Amino acid sequence: MTTPTLTPAIIDLIMDRYDDYYGGGYYGHDSVPGFWDVAVDYLGPDATLDDIINTVVDDLICNT
Repeated sequence: MTTPTLTPAIIDLIMDRYDDYYGGGYYGHDSVPGFWDVAVDYLGPDATLDDIINTVVDDLICNT
């Protein structure tokens, strides 16, 4: 399976979910690619797009 590509729309979606949780927060759009890479490495090649997005949002929230 191919790992989904991180796009500006996905970054916006992740940040919207993160901002909804915190009402604005510590991390910005430029932080997402690093968290994305960690999530992809952790979840492996069979991860779904939803799994990766949810993991990134959870990591952003937990690390704030």
